[in-house]
Amino acid sequence: MKRHLILILIVSLSLNATEPVLDFYRSALQTLKSGQITALETRRGESSISAERTNRFSNLSLDAIYTYTKADQLKDSFNMTTFALSDSLDLFGKHTHTIETLRLETLGNQRLIDARKQTLYISLIDMITAYRKGKALYGLHQSLYTQQDGILGHLKTAAASGNFARMDAERFSNTLALLLLQLTKEKNALAAMREQLKLYAPQQRIPSLDEVALNADQNAFIAHEPTLQYTVLHSRQIAEQASGVSKEWVPDVVVGAAYQFNNDPTSYGDNYALNAGIHMGFGGGIAKQAESLRVTALQTSLQSVQQTIEVKQRYIALRNAFETAEQLIENLQEAEVRADKTSDVMQKAYLRHFVDFNAYLQTIQNLLAIKEQAIDARFQKIRSALILNALCSGVIYE
Repeated sequence: MKRHLILILIVSLSLNATEPVLDFYRSALQTLKSGQITALETRRGESSISAERTNRFSNLSLDAIYTYTKADQLKDSFNMTTFALSDSLDLFGKHTHTIETLRLETLGNQRLIDARKQTLYISLIDMITAYRKGKALYGLHQSLYTQQDGILGHLKTAAASGNFARMDAERFSNTLALLLLQLTKEKNALAAMREQLKLYAPQQRIPSLDEVALNADQNAFIAHEPTLQYTVLHSRQIAEQASGVSKEWVPDVVVGAAYQFNNDPTSYGDNYALNAGIHMGFGGGIAKQAESLRVTALQTSLQSVQQTIEVKQRYIALRNAFETAEQLIENLQEAEVRADKTSDVMQKAYLRHFVDFNAYLQTIQNLLAIKEQAIDARFQKIRSALILNALCSGVIYE
């Protein structure tokens, strides 16, 4: 019981953490009119099915024929006008296969829409992660610049009084100038990414990315994969077509009525007729066409085996990225603490002329590399969790 409550708590925290991201994603769906596209596809499918059901018992045809006749033995010519109405009735369920095929086609098209939703979600997660990671790196580099700029001021004062080499102060200044150039590029890149994200959700704030509890399961990941679902539905659709083709010989009942306006002087005047019969088709290629469709259905079905392996590979890659990032974060915590201490010691040693500029610069670069790796690992972990949680729960398809 306690374990069950803990699991519920983890799932709840995970959903709360991802809600801002889901809100941004849903706004993007609205911007791209995804809801209208889905509704139109549903409407199209329902209309097609309704039309086919109606045609089963209301497949009417009207014929009108006018005939003008002049006979040698008659003084005057005469004419006949015939109106005939007929209807084909599917009393034996011949067209139910077509209805089921249309239903499966509609479901398959909806899964393709879900696949586009998945692509959009992952794309947005990548863009948001890149933006927030860029902001974190920009903040790190800006903080470093501010700190080192303060040291540069101290160096310039010391160089002016002759207590520090002027050349070292200039080298320090040149290095900071390069860092400032990098900051400018990063700032412009962030502005561009922000504008790109606003195209998808103009009214939404770009969500911050906090730690997310992982709630992933391979079976759920596979079960919610839309492309795999589409393959299964498409295979069933083709198999249903094959079944329908193989039964094209099933008869249609044809009923009709005709009325003839006839002024032939040798006839008995106007007349009408009622008729009923059956219509059966015996195309020579029906069996071969049905067999061809069955083979195609089998081929499509077998594709799901390879697709399942590919989906499992994606799951494993995302899970591995999450676990690797988690381990890196843990390992880098101690390394970051040590690097901070080393940096403080080297800074004091540099200002007291115990080490040269190159040694101090190398220490700063090492510290920066560790902190950058920590930021990269943090956002890699969050990205993997956001994608895994969403694709396993199916929440992005709702």
